[in-house]
Amino acid sequence: DLVKVPIQDSYQAEYLQFWKAAPPPSQSASGQVNWEDVLPQLGLTSLRPNEALTITTVFTALKALDAGVINHAGVIGLRDEFQNELAAPQQAEVPIRIIAGPSEAQPTATATPKPRSKPQQATPTLETPALPTPTTIAITATAELTASVPTSDSIPTPTLVPAHLPRTGTGDPSSAWLIVALALLLGGVLALLYRRVLSR
Repeated sequence: DLVKVPIQDSYQAEYLQFWKAAPPPSQSASGQVNWEDVLPQLGLTSLRPNEALTITTVFTALKALDAGVINHAGVIGLRDEFQNELAAPQQAEVPIRIIAGPSEAQPTATATPKPRSKPQQATPTLETPALPTPTTIAITATAELTASVPTSDSIPTPTLVPAHLPRTGTGDPSSAWLIVALALLLGGVLALLYRRVLSR
């Protein structure tokens, strides 16, 4: 049994151009196509006596062929199951047969419509209403002590402060803030006087 069948196919590159083969070759060069071992590519492990292999090669004819143009196919490095190299059989000379290729479909020119320019859409403008900015009023308690001498033109009028302020059910918020501010002011003055007394 043969366990390795390398095949070499030679052709005239002046007239032919290799296109494809079944099974595909291991190497392809101008004027020569090689299969290192065609058995594995055909799904075989050996080739028994009187068995045959079929390899199909397809070429492109570059110009008109003469009757003498042939294709040479042979086997080089043939080995049996005992790894003995066998004498190469006589090369087969296969005449070239030209088959008309399928007509290539010519592309048909199709009028491509021009893309319509998109109308420019008016961008809506969102008007942001002016929001009133909150105004923060800073209240600063400032104690000013001023000594003034009364004149005949201006006589200070003593102000009576009640000992207890009457409580009402609904008070004015501005009066409440004023009372808090006065309390803070008086507290600051008392703290200042207390520190002076302690520092003596």
